[in-house]
Amino acid sequence: MVVGRSMFLAVAFALTFGLLFLAVPLNAARKETVLHSFTGGSDGGQPYSSVTLDGAGNVYGTTYGGGAYGGGTVYELTPSKNGNWREKVLYSFCSQGGSSCTDGGQPMGQLIFDSAGNLYGTTMAGGANLGGIVFELVRGKNNTWTENILYNFCSNSCIDGAGPEAGVTFDKVGNLYGTTYYGGLLSGGVVYQLVPGQSGSWTENLLYTFCEIGSLYCEDGNYPMGGVVLDTAGNVYGTTSSGGLHNVGAVYQLTPGAGGAWTETVLHSFGSNNDQLYDGISAYASLLLDAQGNLYGTTGYGGNGNSGTVFELSPGQDGAWTENVYSLPYATQTGYVPDGSVASDAKGNLYTTAFWGGAYQGACPYFYGGQGFGCGVVFELTKSAGNWKQEILYNFKPTNDAQNPISGVTLDSTGNLYGTGIEGGAHGYGAVYEITK
Repeated sequence: MVVGRSMFLAVAFALTFGLLFLAVPLNAARKETVLHSFTGGSDGGQPYSSVTLDGAGNVYGTTYGGGAYGGGTVYELTPSKNGNWREKVLYSFCSQGGSSCTDGGQPMGQLIFDSAGNLYGTTMAGGANLGGIVFELVRGKNNTWTENILYNFCSNSCIDGAGPEAGVTFDKVGNLYGTTYYGGLLSGGVVYQLVPGQSGSWTENLLYTFCEIGSLYCEDGNYPMGGVVLDTAGNVYGTTSSGGLHNVGAVYQLTPGAGGAWTETVLHSFGSNNDQLYDGISAYASLLLDAQGNLYGTTGYGGNGNSGTVFELSPGQDGAWTENVYSLPYATQTGYVPDGSVASDAKGNLYTTAFWGGAYQGACPYFYGGQGFGCGVVFELTKSAGNWKQEILYNFKPTNDAQNPISGVTLDSTGNLYGTGIEGGAHGYGAVYEITK
């Protein structure tokens, strides 16, 4: 699935943009520091997920590959007084050996903490049924960590879901929510809830199985890659990478009802008015929900220049939602394929990344090698008079830098940005970066 997506990205943009040429680098508006370059060995490799920060300023994340057994890792980065960062692998997946990886393998989603400082996440593969898992890492004495498997997917012909690419989120009573990319009755993916029991066991409730509406296009959406967010009323919001009225993705809401039933409402189908290049194609990431109930996200493709979009959905009094779209221009130096999630500061400015593009066209060859599509960018959107303005905060470089960010960024309390690139670094297996003002 990951390889297939990577191949699609490379082929699609080779056809769309043709050959790209090396441009003169632009001066970055902020300073970037590589906190850790992965080797692809015991320290991990290919960090697909965003990072999570604790109150002490330590950085946590996952790598898709590497680790002691080759099945990926959970890592922690700790700052030292001399300005360097030290990596510690908290857990290496596939510890039982062989190909089954019963403890999980190939994590892609962002981690979350509970109030006790334990970490929660998912792996898209491995587990008892090879359909992926939801796990907890419990902090012990001397900063040791122990894995608990909370749920093994594919327990019933994968009707319960399979392949969770995104992480999980808590509600106010301690239940976990997430999505799986495929599985379910019609294999279009599911939204699930995990409820903790008194004995430490967790029970899965299927909130929704995609492709329940429409036999051709799955008008209710299918193949959710991003996770979910919850509002104060307990409604669940997310995106799908495909399906919807025009089969190019959708934004959905799940509303709880009596007796544990949930109702899905499609808030927006991309490709509106049959114009697929207008409001976006393929929403890969989780949404951001602000205090006013507005939703923000990205699409990897589409928009006026087919370079991807950042979108805002605002609820109306009549139940309808209004979309406001920022289209990344058809200009390679401003970045394209913004398939990570969106972060916001206290002023409402938005921050995210673009997988390709930037100042270094012809560099950073991804997946196949050869001609590159650019190393990617970090950018900010500010709103004025109802319009969004883009500013490039950092252009990733082709030498020893993080490259090709597939996830968004995480803000700390002072406005510094943290993220990952799945390529690059000193060893070519990706890196974790910090961008300061």
